[in-house]
Amino acid sequence: MDLREQLRQLNPNIPLLGPEFDAGLLGVGWRFREQPVAVYDRDACIGGLMLLGKTYFEAQNYLEEHALCSWVGPSTPMILTIFTP
Repeated sequence: MDLREQLRQLNPNIPLLGPEFDAGLLGVGWRFREQPVAVYDRDACIGGLMLLGKTYFEAQNYLEEHALCSWVGPSTPMILTIFTP
């Protein structure tokens, strides 16, 4: 069972980004008194888009236009930037 199916079992109505962002799909996040949300790794999303033929800047702009600037309510997917020490 892939991660998309696991998230759908947790919440059948959980909004997910398009399959072009699957490389960055990490799992699920919870907030107080809210439905679970899908969580994506920003850098992995950009990397996955680059594997599809986009330059870094095209991938970054695509992510911003199709994910970061989209609001579908309290279950809007979360984009995460992971910092490493």
